[in-house]
Amino acid sequence: MKIHHIIILLAFLILSAPSSAWTEPELIGEGSYPTIAQDADGVYWLVFNKADGLYIKNSTDLKNWNQAYKLPFSGPGDFDAYMRIYDGKFYIAFTRHKIVDPDSFFGFDYDVYLAVGNGKDWEVYAINNNNSSVDWYPYIYRDPSGKFWLVYSKDYKDGNGSSIVVRYSADGVSWSKEYPAIPPSNALFGSLLYVKNKYWMVYAVYTGNYSIPSLMNNHDLFIAYSDDGINWKKAARLTEVPPYNFSLYVDAETDGENIWVAYTSTIEGNEEVYIMGSPDGSSWDKAKRLSRNIEYIASLENPYNFKCDQKDLLIDRDGRAIVVYQSAIYPKTTLWITYGKPELGDIVMTVNYNISLPYSSEKESRNIPAGIGTALAALVMAVYIRRRGQ
Repeated sequence: MKIHHIIILLAFLILSAPSSAWTEPELIGEGSYPTIAQDADGVYWLVFNKADGLYIKNSTDLKNWNQAYKLPFSGPGDFDAYMRIYDGKFYIAFTRHKIVDPDSFFGFDYDVYLAVGNGKDWEVYAINNNNSSVDWYPYIYRDPSGKFWLVYSKDYKDGNGSSIVVRYSADGVSWSKEYPAIPPSNALFGSLLYVKNKYWMVYAVYTGNYSIPSLMNNHDLFIAYSDDGINWKKAARLTEVPPYNFSLYVDAETDGENIWVAYTSTIEGNEEVYIMGSPDGSSWDKAKRLSRNIEYIASLENPYNFKCDQKDLLIDRDGRAIVVYQSAIYPKTTLWITYGKPELGDIVMTVNYNISLPYSSEKESRNIPAGIGTALAALVMAVYIRRRGQ
């Protein structure tokens, strides 16, 4: 073969290579609960947890990061931040832990706060700081019309399970009252977005049974839609895999055309990060594994279980999907990043929006064990103990 033919062939192979290839996950530091956003100048900002509060650092290329510094409004009880940047302002929704009754085993509370600032000066707003409910896993989003949305999980510890509520705002500062979105069903990690003339909510639900060992920790992903972001009509189940399933820690974004969902699952035997996409909320492509812990564990002489859980998915201004996540192994929790141009692959699943909201059908209620409020309270304590041990 002549040399110019080889050059043409190589050029063809390069140009025809899939643009959706993802980078190998890269270690970008120690910490937990990472969230990433991009400003108007193209700079990426990463917020994450350390033992004494929330920290922030930035990068122009996702590889070289400046020295992290602590956010001035943050303290040891703050965690689980979710950040977006709109019109030069940082919006950081986060959870604040507080002790309500030091003499009680469950004498603590979680509340949702919002910090708004320019990177130096900040205003902090208490979105919900009463002691009657556990409020956590916040998410902030501005839709194409300019309306802001806050989403978070709420549990009244009344035995009915955790629900997901929404608030809206015209300016990101003054917020509406709470509106119930996903009714009590132990629903967590709500992510709201607007695409194809609808609001969509992706979230996780406990679908196990505490009396059956193989189903004790089962969680699955669900999606619901709404015309106005307040009244949620129908929902569909996105995952339904065999026992020992743990599909959780979900985040969703849109590139304007498709819905993208990043989440943690144990479907391959270890907690790994996956991403899947849909053009319409009904048809979904095959999930792609982004993390590489299975391969790393196999290479160890004395394998450990690396857990991938808390994460954030961002579609940047160039259309790249960026996933940051934490990978935990005692005694450290580390931060990782991977990114690529998302493209839909083979459609392998079509979901049916046959679940009416609120969840009242006999079929769905069988998946929700009695006493889930007590179990969720225990989960809150487990998260607290885990954080204190980091």
